[in-house]
Parts: sequence; structure tokens; C-alpha cells
Amino acid sequence: MTSNKVKYVVAGSVIGGAIGYLFLTDSGRKTVRSVRQFDPNRIPEKLNELRATVERGGRDITRRVETVRHRIQGSFEAGRNVYMDPDNQLDAQLRRMESRNNQVAEEIHRAVDELNKTVLTVERSVLSPFYEVTSLIRAVKRGWNTLKASPRPLAEAPKVTGIR
Repeated sequence: MTSNKVKYVVAGSVIGGAIGYLFLTDSGRKTVRSVRQFDPNRIPEKLNELRATVERGGRDITRRVETVRHRIQGSFEAGRNVYMDPDNQLDAQLRRMESRNNQVAEEIHRAVDELNKTVLTVERSVLSPFYEVTSLIRAVKRGWNTLKASPRPLAEAPKVTGIR
């Protein structure tokens, strides 16, 4: 088939389909009847009917959109009220957690203070005497070393007489 024949076959099919639709189906017959009964003088009336229908549809759509908008706005407001509510469970839970954390911190500070006191007590009761004994031992050792290194022997020490 050439391309010209294809065009004629397609055009014929479309025309045949349209004629079949208009004369063989109920909706097609109604369309033919309305075209036969068409009165050009009724165009302004039909336009007014169309305008009224469009206005009614517009009002209906506007009402539906407003209803949806109010519902969405109401849900946001309800959510905001729950969020801002002072009796909010989350807020109360956070306050309880903060209070518990403060208690734990106080206990830790108290334990550190007690540990510091314990270390100071151990130092005073155990280490101080140990340091004193160590210092005494060092003093005796130094004294002994000084006495041993003395240039004069003990036998040659000056004699003490009663005259002054």
C-alpha cells in the first residue's frame, strides 16, 4: 500500500466510525437530536446557563477548598496547642530528667569532696608520720656522717676546766 492509500483508509475509517457512533449508539442519537433542535436564538440563554453552572461549580469548589483549609488550619492549631501545653508529657519528662541529672551531679560532687577529705586524712595520719620518721632518719644519718667526717678525733677534744 502506498502512503496515499493509507491516508484514505484512515480517513474513511474515522468518518465511518463517527457516522456509526452518531446513528447506532444512544448517546450519538441524542447528540444528533440536539444538533437538529439547535436554535441560534437560544445561544445567549445557553451561555447564561453555562455561566450560572460555572459560577455554581466555582462556589462549590471554593467552599470545598475553604473547608479543607479550615480543617488543616484547625489541625495545625491543635498540634501547636499540644506542643505549647504546660501539661505536656514530654515537657514534664524533660523536667524530671533534669532534676535527676542535678541529683546525680550533686552526689558526684559530694563523693569527690568525701574522697578529698579521705585522702587528706590518710595523708595526715599515715604519710605525715612516715615523712617525719624519714626526716628524722635523714637528720640522724647526716649528723652521723658529719660526726664521722669531723677533722678532730674525739679523744683530742678540748678539755674543759673550771676556770673561765
